[in-house]
Amino acid sequence: DMQGIAWILFLGSSMLALLGTPLYMVMTTYFNSFEAVVASYGLGYGLIFTFIGMIFFVYVCELFPVDVRNAGVGLSYNIGFCCFGGFAPMIFEAAFEHNTWAPGFLLSLAGLTTTASIIVSLLLQRKGKMQLTHIRPEPYFSPCGVPKKVPVKCEELGI
Repeated sequence: DMQGIAWILFLGSSMLALLGTPLYMVMTTYFNSFEAVVASYGLGYGLIFTFIGMIFFVYVCELFPVDVRNAGVGLSYNIGFCCFGGFAPMIFEAAFEHNTWAPGFLLSLAGLTTTASIIVSLLLQRKGKMQLTHIRPEPYFSPCGVPKKVPVKCEELGI
């Protein structure tokens, strides 16, 4: 973990914000082309959700202190999944009736929302108004190419 969990989630959500609509447009425009559907859906969204899919759970776990972590993760995940994941097919179908590319816009909007929430939470942490990490001693978002400081144990120094 050299760059941090938030960095990977930020990268994935930024890719979804930028590529959600174009990938959906390719998939709906060339729906008869097996190659276009595999490239846009399988490779495009597959790559994006590699960054978002499983790292999300570790990111959310670190947001809550130990004494309320189980309730915090359980409630936030299930409420979010119910409101957004549960109604997503219905919202996408309704949006599709107005514009065939609207579901792609909604995917990009979801990526933009996640990206914005990460930026806002990092700014609030920098101002001291929010604590993001409850497992690690320091924030878990370092710029690309700048590795985080790794704490050195006393035993390694011979102390």
